[in-house]
Amino acid sequence: MKLTLITVTYGEATRAKALVQSLLRFPPPCDWQLILVDNGSPKAVTSQLREIAEGGNITLIPLRKNMGYGAAINEAAAFAKGEIIGILNPDIEATEKTWEPLLAFLQQYPRSIIAPQLVAANGDQLQNARPAESVWSLVAGRFASKKMMPQPKKPTAVEWIQGSFMLMRREIFAAVVGFDDRFFLFFEDTDLCRTAWEKDIPVILVPDATAIHGTERLSGNGISLFKKTFWIHIHSALKYWRKWGAFRWSKKGGLFSNFDYSPVEKLSQTHMKDLILLGKQGSGKGTQGKILAEKWGYQIFETGAELRAIAASDTDLGREVKEITERGDLVSNEIVMRIVANFIGNLDGKTPVIFDGIPRSEEQRASLEAELEKANRSWQPLLIHLTDKEAMRRLLSRGTAADTGAVFGVASTAPKRADDNEAGIARRLQNFAKHTQPLIDNWGDRGLLISVNGEQEPAAVTTEVMSALGLS
Repeated sequence: MKLTLITVTYGEATRAKALVQSLLRFPPPCDWQLILVDNGSPKAVTSQLREIAEGGNITLIPLRKNMGYGAAINEAAAFAKGEIIGILNPDIEATEKTWEPLLAFLQQYPRSIIAPQLVAANGDQLQNARPAESVWSLVAGRFASKKMMPQPKKPTAVEWIQGSFMLMRREIFAAVVGFDDRFFLFFEDTDLCRTAWEKDIPVILVPDATAIHGTERLSGNGISLFKKTFWIHIHSALKYWRKWGAFRWSKKGGLFSNFDYSPVEKLSQTHMKDLILLGKQGSGKGTQGKILAEKWGYQIFETGAELRAIAASDTDLGREVKEITERGDLVSNEIVMRIVANFIGNLDGKTPVIFDGIPRSEEQRASLEAELEKANRSWQPLLIHLTDKEAMRRLLSRGTAADTGAVFGVASTAPKRADDNEAGIARRLQNFAKHTQPLIDNWGDRGLLISVNGEQEPAAVTTEVMSALGLS
């Protein structure tokens, strides 16, 4: 299933019914489901919600007590079947402009949390993208109307978006660990967005997409000492400021002190760094690269594939490269970096890249860093660690299960090489220790390297890689 929508209601069913009707009138253009959470409503309301959920693709989760907004969303997310999770308030109504721009944007920028532009029923624009709340902004908002921040005309990075409507991939929801259920109501959306930015997951307003939102605010304005939601709002604010700091230049590093409301195309790789995959042959880095590319939209630069393509060509350079690789020696830095520089120079600046098989020497490391810096690209080296003994075992067995690509439980599509014998493999491992290990040590000493255990089953390696990169 592509999309799971979640809405939480308490004490009444009218708005949830209007939401469902709008979804049936303007459904997402994909397989979808709606999970309707009844947050401990009276029995009469629950009965009404059961009628709304009858038939179709709507599931009702009746909770025995009011768990709070964020906790109820987390409860429903555990049952989500969709690749994408959409969180909607019951007073949201979809329009003909809601779904296609959002799903298209998330397809292009999967590592993000996004929201449509919300509008009132009369078409007036609402402010659902805001600066992070400070003590001063909250107090000012209580005594005077907040000045409307100009809403962007193009998809734009913002500090936070209201939890009334947000969309993200399920892996992103897991990466930010869902909503912090210590917030019973209010500030759970601000907190989630702050957590996302701390993990380099951008929060984006997509103004081409619109949805209708009710204008009644539970938090209200002014000082309402006898209103329960007033005190819940204040209590949540205190929790948020204790967690993140009371001012926009907070104790946690001043993330929002000089926030740049940049159009998305100015965000460097949508805050996804280029990934430099490192590991001995047989470590499975090619397999992990393909998984990351499929799930997160990386483009792969695989040095071995590029060189094999050149070696297969009937050219002087091709014959030279073929002779070098069959000896198990390293191709010259000049040849490799000429290929890499041309590749980086032709990138569109939007798609993150996985570099597999480059660099293999300190000289290549320095050259690659220089090329990436010249192109203003951020990057992250990741080592899939494997012992020489295990690398030897895997490489000697390579190509023995061509129908499945399985080598002792390690998925591989690499063909058996002419030098896949003990002498050839030993020579390649010696080359790795002599030429590649120093650059790994360099990045390790500089505190830049992430290392994962490559001797696990492939699925376990994937889990560790995703966790290390903040993708799960």
